[in-house]
Amino acid sequence: MSVLAACGSTPGARNAMPSPGQVVNVQPQTRSLLTESSQRWMVSYITTSHSGQSTVVQGLIDLPKTPPPAGGYPVVSWGTGTTGVAPQCAPSLAASPSRLEYQNLLLKQGYAVLRTDYEGWGAFAGRPDLEGRSNAYAMADLVTAAHALPIQLSKEWIAAGHSQGGGAVIWVASMKERTPAYPLKAAVALAPTGPGVLKFLNDVVDGQPVSAGAQPFVAITALATKVADPSLDLDKLTHPAMKPQIEAAKTTCIGGLFGMPVLAPGQYLKKGPEFDKMVKFFAAQDPTQLKLQVPVFIAQGEKDQTTVTPPTTRQMMGALCGKGARIQYKEYAGEDHGSVIMASSADSLRFISSVLSNQAPANDCR
Repeated sequence: MSVLAACGSTPGARNAMPSPGQVVNVQPQTRSLLTESSQRWMVSYITTSHSGQSTVVQGLIDLPKTPPPAGGYPVVSWGTGTTGVAPQCAPSLAASPSRLEYQNLLLKQGYAVLRTDYEGWGAFAGRPDLEGRSNAYAMADLVTAAHALPIQLSKEWIAAGHSQGGGAVIWVASMKERTPAYPLKAAVALAPTGPGVLKFLNDVVDGQPVSAGAQPFVAITALATKVADPSLDLDKLTHPAMKPQIEAAKTTCIGGLFGMPVLAPGQYLKKGPEFDKMVKFFAAQDPTQLKLQVPVFIAQGEKDQTTVTPPTTRQMMGALCGKGARIQYKEYAGEDHGSVIMASSADSLRFISSVLSNQAPANDCR
């Protein structure tokens, strides 16, 4: 989609540079999988792509059933975890009721919930999955777009997300200035991606076993690297036995990819210049390099066996703390990558409420 064409057909619109958060189109929605939603809009808006160009993305805006408080509904911009990279896997299309329990909880407690589709869905571009900066831009710019609608929203907002969205949240926390008119108060990162992604890929290429719960991420990360670096040769990067999974990931959402046969160790990725390109891309996505500007709540499941493991999340926290971050960190016994969302919900909602009440949350950085 041409950004300029999407922004209008007048000479002035063609000559103007689109600004982040600028609304392209708004469509009221009559249905929502969020049972606690009273009103919903689909909005197309301008954000910044992984290559630094203006691009159009979509997002959903849901309002709670309760009347707005004085000053408007407090805002939570939610970052969804990986759903896949095929066109039909955009979060607005691929969400199921079971994946929306936390968002319903937010609505029930009176928060407006914003959910971006991120960059790169459909026929317009590839999806650079796990690209932290562009995912964060999409989350923040949806806040600006939402304020262009005739609804009562608080200027202050919270960034929250899970897995890929949790990693994006940490990026958001480092770029508070992205929404100067709408102050970012804090961030909630549930099972956030971080240095564990690169560790996982290095383990895979070194011939370590790959669990069924982590296997889909090999194909998804390979395709994401190809979007970020079109020179990547997937045939040289992947073992021949991996080709069916690569092809499946182009057309199948992540739920279907979990059913693929687990390959033998060493049948996934090959060392060499193409793998080096993969390493370069995902090293750039590691949030440990960032300096955070707002308090962050991080939740980690003790039994998480994806690319997000307790040791790698602790590693990330240590690096962020070393740069002056304010982090409240909790591990949840017996919880895995998905179950940690609701297991941590009481703590994360308490964190959000305290921050919006201008109370200083606990800081576990030593």
